[in-house]
Amino acid sequence: MSSRSVQNVPTVAWYAAAGIALVCAGCIPAPGADNAFYVLIPYAIALVCLVRAAMLHVRIARNDAPSRREDATTRPDRLRAWLLVGMVCSVCAAVGEVVHLLRVGPSVGFGYAAATTGSTGWQQVAWMLAYVILVMLAGACMYLLRRRLPAAADAA
Repeated sequence: MSSRSVQNVPTVAWYAAAGIALVCAGCIPAPGADNAFYVLIPYAIALVCLVRAAMLHVRIARNDAPSRREDATTRPDRLRAWLLVGMVCSVCAAVGEVVHLLRVGPSVGFGYAAATTGSTGWQQVAWMLAYVILVMLAGACMYLLRRRLPAAADAA
């Protein structure tokens, strides 16, 4: 995909793709997403950052009056920061999922995950791969959204 075709995609589509990917990843019974805090916390932070960035982007697009605590020039910087944190947390959630599977192993299929999801062995690896792909897709969408924003010097 060329950079010109990436620039032609509406911003709403990138937010929708990232949101759908994160929500779908949250619905997957991946082994680490079941009870590992080092997968769940970054995932939750990435989801909150995406929602907050979308809300801030809407406020910028509507040209709302800034609140008392913020200046209109700081909004793009804050939006870039929310997207950066969300992008980093989505990568951390994906890495945490892989670490969890490497630490525990796919043979945990006879434990809690197998009892609740019915998946064992290679099925857990498949769920882990699907989770990692979706979370990394959301991170890539956040990266592309962040890249579309004007630089801090251009926003002023």
